[in-house]
Amino acid sequence: MNKFLVKKIAFFILLIAFFIIATGLLIDAQGFRFDFKTKQFVKVGGINVKSVISDVNVYINNEHKGKTNTFSKEILIQKLIPGEYNIKIEKENYYSWEKTLKVEAQKVTKAENVYLFQKNITFEIKKENINNLFLSENKQNIIYLTNNQEIIFNNNIVLNSNNSKKYFKSIENIEFFPENKLILIKGKNNLNKDNYYYLDLTKANVLNKLVFLETATNFYLTKESIIYQKNQDIIIYSLNTKTTTILRKEVNLFAFKDDTLYSVENNILIKINNNEEAILSEKEISIKNYKLYIISGKIFAYDNSSLYLFNDYKKEFEFFLKTPQLSYDVLPDKIIFNTGSELWLLLLRDFDSPFFKKAGSLIFLSRVSSKIENITWFNNDYFFYTNNNNIFVSEIDNRNNINAIQLSNLPVIKLWFNEKILYLLSDDKVYSSSKFNNL
Repeated sequence: MNKFLVKKIAFFILLIAFFIIATGLLIDAQGFRFDFKTKQFVKVGGINVKSVISDVNVYINNEHKGKTNTFSKEILIQKLIPGEYNIKIEKENYYSWEKTLKVEAQKVTKAENVYLFQKNITFEIKKENINNLFLSENKQNIIYLTNNQEIIFNNNIVLNSNNSKKYFKSIENIEFFPENKLILIKGKNNLNKDNYYYLDLTKANVLNKLVFLETATNFYLTKESIIYQKNQDIIIYSLNTKTTTILRKEVNLFAFKDDTLYSVENNILIKINNNEEAILSEKEISIKNYKLYIISGKIFAYDNSSLYLFNDYKKEFEFFLKTPQLSYDVLPDKIIFNTGSELWLLLLRDFDSPFFKKAGSLIFLSRVSSKIENITWFNNDYFFYTNNNNIFVSEIDNRNNINAIQLSNLPVIKLWFNEKILYLLSDDKVYSSSKFNNL
């Protein structure tokens, strides 16, 4: 074979290789990959993983894709053929996070705000001899009730055992007034009848009896007054002047929130704010034996078996959720509901991650075989709950599986989360965890 022919063959081989490589680069640049399953070129997608905790390892289909650090806590995996991928995020001494997510052509699937929880979280005893505890609405203030019926606030005894037992055979509930300067105490007297007193937290052991609450069917605490219902009247009691004023007559029931009165009169829902009235419902409410609840600006009716949500457009209540108990916790953009065996999420704004849902969407999260007792938010994407008296933490991302882990074997009666610390009431002790990272 002469040299000219060899050079000619080599030239054509290089030319073909050039075109193959150039075509491949062009196809790749245009966002295409060859899918051997479908035997055709397809547009690719990607997965963006973002962890709250630094120094985590990210795996896609068991292949290590990188490790985050303090400065960059996210990893973008590109040029993935559309399909389902197993994503796993791991860190030593932490519970792993794992989920199967779908990648679509020309789209980036997000796995964001992933929080890894440390294994073997330790809890230290904060207080002992505690019978119960009660939180303010903002969860920033707490009242402790001891086994010998003392009431403690800010480590000060505001009602000692001797005075407590003069008025109460047992204390059942304590509720903060707005601004958290006063508390309302409900208990049983020696005749086993309901007793109500309020206490100024700056004036230890000085109880003020509220006789009218013993016959009230419903009441709400305001800064300087108590609004209550007796028979068909809504009445306001001034704590300063000790006088009462009738606000509304011929009322079926009412609710009060943020200086706004919601009154049901002749089975029609009316909203009263600054002496301005607005009729909300166009026809009579047909629900029987219910109470009104105002949660995050939404109006609910609850009849001890079902929860109904008021539809502002249809101007009537609609069935919302079957639940034998009303238990929930709120964030500015979402509400989580606990039915006792199921967990549901109501969105208060449009979401594009971790799910594409509109405001008003009700999302099913999970179901358990035994009763869920306590529920409280951890951050925007995770929440704590107790089941069989054990503490669990769960994400709200319901794509594929939901990552939920048990944090402790302590028999928990109550829990709350504040300032990066988880607090538990277990037996007669209050425990506190160490601070959670990166919050």
